[in-house]
Amino acid sequence: TAGPPVLIVWLPPQFDPSADTASGRLLRERLAAFVEANPGVQIQTRVKALDGAGGLLETLSTASAAAPEAMPSLIALPRSDLETAALKGLITPMDGISDLLEDDDWYPYARQLGQIQGSTFGIPFGGDALLMVYRPRQMGAAPTTWEALLGLGHPVAFTAADPQSMLTLDLYMMLGGVVEDDQRRPTLDQEVLVRALKLYTDGAKSGVFPYSLSQIQTDRQAWQAYEEQIGQWLITWSSLYLSTLPPESAAAVLPSLEEKSLSLATGWVWALSGADSVRHAQSARLVEYLSEPAFLAQWDAALGL
Repeated sequence: TAGPPVLIVWLPPQFDPSADTASGRLLRERLAAFVEANPGVQIQTRVKALDGAGGLLETLSTASAAAPEAMPSLIALPRSDLETAALKGLITPMDGISDLLEDDDWYPYARQLGQIQGSTFGIPFGGDALLMVYRPRQMGAAPTTWEALLGLGHPVAFTAADPQSMLTLDLYMMLGGVVEDDQRRPTLDQEVLVRALKLYTDGAKSGVFPYSLSQIQTDRQAWQAYEEQIGQWLITWSSLYLSTLPPESAAAVLPSLEEKSLSLATGWVWALSGADSVRHAQSARLVEYLSEPAFLAQWDAALGL
């Protein structure tokens, strides 16, 4: 006969409930409270690297093909891995299992994080958005437009050599550029992209985008350039700022371009895997328990999300 349900939860190291951190303690206590409120249910957590051999996505793919019984009940994934896992059939759609994402108490971008091609594959639990970091005592008030920022002439540190080109994509979308056509195929508007790239040309002339910053590939490198005051302004992810909270620095929304302001955002979601419908139902209950607003607010703050 089947024993009590055992929910296997896979997480990357930054969400480890056994860690001696505020976020680890909060999640550990929340999981214990769920077990206490649901007699017979057991929860086992497995911490796995986010990338590389033995990472979350690779291990999930291997288990799906070779050992389906080893699949986790619940897995924490970044949005990019959620897309890959959904398209490979490694995770289970949550439509008909949980209607949590239909609640009105979600930001639109958060709801989009959990959806793939119109179906719900995940429940978001943490967001991350592009923002600008600066030193108010040195720089004064943050400029609200890119025109004003270029007029100041101070260097802006960002991941100029990152193949993802997140700032360029953000500027392109501020100008009304789209990335999908009516059939959801990738597309770019050449005219809009040229207008976005012209900002870099103008910024290079004014000293805002000097060539010395064009080799920055990672957010950590951009942060170092800001700390060394090579760049007086920094475009980075909110998670890096919130987890660091450097003294004398503040955060602001990205400057607007042609009267429109927009910040790209990503985040983390809970996803279901395996083929056990009983565990799906129990896992969905656990996700809903972990999504309770008061807990989620505390946990996200502790995580820097």
